[in-house]
Amino acid sequence: ALSGTAAAILLLSLFVFHKQCTPRLLLAVRHARARAATAAHRARVLEKEFDVLVCWTSVDGELVRGALLPTLSLKYKYRVHTVILSTQPDNWYSELVGEVSRCRSVVAVMSPAQYTPPQLLTALRQLSALSVPPV
Repeated sequence: ALSGTAAAILLLSLFVFHKQCTPRLLLAVRHARARAATAAHRARVLEKEFDVLVCWTSVDGELVRGALLPTLSLKYKYRVHTVILSTQPDNWYSELVGEVSRCRSVVAVMSPAQYTPPQLLTALRQLSALSVPPV
């Protein structure tokens, strides 16, 4: 009878230990995998040819060429790639999808005054569909 009680206490202790420690162990394993994947992901992102892709329409050309590009390239030493977009945002995704793969991040300059709200929404949807990994 005593060995049966000892076995029951041992099983109960193992169950309590398992219930308390397993979630912590699983969380620790998940964090370790995330850190390893993040390091590999960061290394892949850093292999890009350019630091930033700056895209704009002809309306914003003066601002971009006069202020933004010199600041990014000279002050911050970014490797900048530029794309001039068409004024209609319907095809921006197809214009940018090939260029985005060469860059770590994207800066899009848009003057809201030149677009109607539906066009602005289309532009933002086109840009948000691009797969730019966060750095």
